[in-house]
Amino acid sequence: MSLQHQLAPNVGLTVGYFRTWYGNNYVTDNLAVTPADFTRYCVTAPVDSRLPGGGGYQLCDGLFDVSREKFGKTDNITILAPDRSKIFNGIDALISARLRGGYLITGGLATGQTVTDNCATPDVPAQFCRQTIPWSGQTELKFSVVAPLPWWGLQASGTFQNLPGVPNPGVVQGTTQVVSNNDIAPSLGRNLSACPQASGSCNAATIVTIVEPYTMFEPRENQLDVRLSKTSRFGRARLQANFDIYNLFNISSVLARQIRYGSAWLNAQSILAGRFIKVGAQLDF
Repeated sequence: MSLQHQLAPNVGLTVGYFRTWYGNNYVTDNLAVTPADFTRYCVTAPVDSRLPGGGGYQLCDGLFDVSREKFGKTDNITILAPDRSKIFNGIDALISARLRGGYLITGGLATGQTVTDNCATPDVPAQFCRQTIPWSGQTELKFSVVAPLPWWGLQASGTFQNLPGVPNPGVVQGTTQVVSNNDIAPSLGRNLSACPQASGSCNAATIVTIVEPYTMFEPRENQLDVRLSKTSRFGRARLQANFDIYNLFNISSVLARQIRYGSAWLNAQSILAGRFIKVGAQLDF
């Protein structure tokens, strides 16, 4: 749903609200096991000032180990899971103004919230099965200006973007940690079912998510791209020469970090491309 309104001559406002719901998803059901075949356990996150609250908190929800008798047994079928859903609510607001002298200004805001619920399972739910991407994590501000210059028929334009930082460490999974059987067994009351024996020494381990997805984000980024162009006509042909500078501020926003907790945790793996210049031309005939 969207509404348009003229605020002043050659100045318009468009506001829209959007809601999208995805449902009727499918899930794999292992008929060889039931919820009674799983045992819950807990782990403690490391003490680290970079973790929420400084770390040291306990994680229990979504942590299950299948019984030793049912370990490795599968009889999978695909079934409908109507209670699984993904819901998006979004708002867009855009202002467009065409001013005297050929100036054109457009810009606005786009924001939203996404809630994904995968908790409905045939057996036991996974960790953080309900995830929310907050409004702040999807709010974008974008503005563009086109301005004719008084010299030699030149035209300048620019685009400014204020974008949310990517989820930290930059992927959906959140921060994960390899947790050994020795750390799990006291809470589980036995060794992991992947161990050859129910007690005693075992080198088995499992991967646990220790930071809930979409709760840590990189800082917001401000990116400016500019263009200087000149259009020349030769009979019925038109030549447009462009001089572009992308990422004028040369910002180096982190796009992805190391997600596995350890000595390299949060090390940058990918950053925004640095400032670069491009010269081009377009011929229409």
